Amino acid sequence: MVDSVHSRYPNKMVLKTFILVTLFASYVASDSCVTYDFEEGFNNLFGHYRVCNSMPLWHEGTYNSLNLTSPNVRSTKFISPQPNQISCVSSFNFTMNLGGTIEFNVYLEQKDNLDQFYLIAYHIGPDGIHFIVGMEAVRNQTGWHTVKVPLGGSRSFNGYFSLYGSSFQDSKILVDSFRYIPPGVDESSCQIYG
Repeated sequence: MVDSVHSRYPNKMVLKTFILVTLFASYVASDSCVTYDFEEGFNNLFGHYRVCNSMPLWHEGTYNSLNLTSPNVRSTKFISPQPNQISCVSSFNFTMNLGGTIEFNVYLEQKDNLDQFYLIAYHIGPDGIHFIVGMEAVRNQTGWHTVKVPLGGSRSFNGYFSLYGSSFQDSKILVDSFRYIPPGVDESSCQIYG
């Protein structure tokens, strides 16, 4: 009798197995760290598309040009907003999770009340609508800081972040690197400079 039940519904077992494997695979894939240090590939991986499409793009710079010590001996480059105007940059897409965190290593010398710096994470919905799932505004800080953006949203989703900023005369807003740390993952396993 059992054999005849399985023979009548063989697709149910295959479907259950497929669903279980798919759920497991998506869980494993979304537990990956993402790190980036701006040393190469900026123009290929970042741009002024999506929410940034009508604004000037952030630019690359080198620490040597500013006579500034980088946060790591292997770090030579950073990105920064265009001077004296609001500019924006959007990242590549990557898998994020509810409860994950994006951390940015930033250097700030904000000397003008009009200096602005916002870090915003987006979830790309299935219908193409982009939802904000995390945001931090950084003001009135000086020196090196790690800015953390905790993420809301659904359990696992495809998303990206955008950086908005303006730095006026004699001010500095520099982003050295970032990392995405999934929930439950030890941050020591997500090293930017290895």
